[in-house]
Amino acid sequence: MQQRHNLRLADFAYAGAYVYFVTFCTQNRLPLLGSVQILSVGADPCVRPSPPGQMVAQWVKKLEEKFQGVQLIASVVMPDHVHILLRGPEREENANLPQMIQWLKTQTTNAYIRGVKTNGFPPFTNRLWQRGYYDHVIWNQRDFEEVGAYIQENPLRWAVKHGLMEAGDGRTHGSAPTRK
Repeated sequence: MQQRHNLRLADFAYAGAYVYFVTFCTQNRLPLLGSVQILSVGADPCVRPSPPGQMVAQWVKKLEEKFQGVQLIASVVMPDHVHILLRGPEREENANLPQMIQWLKTQTTNAYIRGVKTNGFPPFTNRLWQRGYYDHVIWNQRDFEEVGAYIQENPLRWAVKHGLMEAGDGRTHGSAPTRK
């Protein structure tokens, strides 16, 4: 059996008013949550969420309701993964990052199962989400701005990676895509 390594920072509680960048993926990176589309000539691509993707986006927004003091800064639901930038609550006892992500993955999995049964969501095998998640603690303004740009530009990178656009018109990171 493959041994998993801990992705968390040692000696860090993941609680309190830190800013966190979190990514988690569908099991086997199945594109269950939507598609990336180019809606008009010259426009940046955008994510067109499927009904399951819309459901996930709604649950992401509910983090602020569920966990007092949490601030959702940015998020994007991609076809096979989710990016979230959030500030944790001032009071550490209100929540820590692992609790928030566990709650979110549980709620979205349960809602997805209901959607399979009643709304025709595509079924998944064994798990909706991959185990664990990637996190990055934002330590300074530059890091914050880079992560914000990364989230905003993610549909553009997806379009290039999946052949919807070609790199080269200079819109992002010096080498942005152009429409194919």
